[in-house]
Amino acid sequence: MLRMTYEQACSVLGVPLTAREAEIKAAHRRLVKKFHPDNGQSGNEKAYELVQAAYECLSARPAEVPVFPKPSSKVVGGAACGKKSYGYQSKKERERFEKNYVKQQAEKKERFERKVDQFKLREEEKKNEAIYVERAAEILRMMLEQE
Repeated sequence: MLRMTYEQACSVLGVPLTAREAEIKAAHRRLVKKFHPDNGQSGNEKAYELVQAAYECLSARPAEVPVFPKPSSKVVGGAACGKKSYGYQSKKERERFEKNYVKQQAEKKERFERKVDQFKLREEEKKNEAIYVERAAEILRMMLEQE
């Protein structure tokens, strides 16, 4: 499925940004009838997919807000349960902790850098897809104008 902005979807369907649901449905039906692949005269699969993606974008409903359980008031572990605190028992334990801590921080930094690279790659893909959608919308408008 193509991802597109609200403005791009309106442009593909040829409706104003302030269009109501009825206008969007009417434009969608008109274009689907025209570009459906089973339509022998003017069937165009790419244009049909673009129209479908635009309609899905405009008719998408916001996701429900997740409900999280309330935090528990119980205290678990540590001095509250009559146990020893989480402090260090010896110099060796502290050194082992610090060594593990440094290692964990390096791993966190590496994971973060990988996520940043993945994010940049996704953003580049979105940008390329947006360019594709704009070009496809322009071609669709030209096809509509020719008839």
